[in-house]
Amino acid sequence: LRTWAIGQAAQLKAQMEYLATISRDGKWPDYARLDCAACHHPLTVPTLSWRLKQDKKGRAPGQPPFNTAQHAVFRHLVRAAAPSDFAALDRAVGGVNATLSSTAPGRGATTLAATRAAGVATGVLDRMKSVTYDATFARKLMLEVGRDADAIANQGPRAALQAVWAVDLMARVPHGTPGPLPPELKGLMTDLYRQADLVSEYSAQNFADQLRRLVAWAEHTSRKR
Repeated sequence: LRTWAIGQAAQLKAQMEYLATISRDGKWPDYARLDCAACHHPLTVPTLSWRLKQDKKGRAPGQPPFNTAQHAVFRHLVRAAAPSDFAALDRAVGGVNATLSSTAPGRGATTLAATRAAGVATGVLDRMKSVTYDATFARKLMLEVGRDADAIANQGPRAALQAVWAVDLMARVPHGTPGPLPPELKGLMTDLYRQADLVSEYSAQNFADQLRRLVAWAEHTSRKR
């Protein structure tokens, strides 16, 4: 859990530093930083598409969003481990998101926003190294992710997969081993992976419901211990 937490912070810091560099010195705009699934996704009957209900956060048609999948779960880690940095990091990443999700992301604005976010992420990374990572922390973080299931699922399959990986890790902490999970939890986890893996059939609502079921089971069993 500690390795994952520090890795998540290091990844965000590196991502923001890369954005600052390429927006200042490289080819721009860099569409690889955007959510490619916003355009590259299966076309289906409109009534079956979760994307029609997706919160566009003020975006107009033709404005693919910045890929915020890595931050979707990490923000809850920050809330639990470094609460004093939570608001600042959310604002900083939100500024990058707003800049890159515009139809014409400017170099100057992106460099400034990404540099600011990298600075905040650097402070978060330092604090992640001194946190006590135990079963109590894992349970707290798991509940935080479960409460935000709808918002995470609404960001698409990439964010959903980040949530699956995180929950899979946190579910193992109380058992003290990376080995097999209890059969019922393993079944719930398998279903959750299936929801995130089937991109062509991904449903934000179904994924959020399954994530809540798994978190509720984990909370119920922890109370019986």
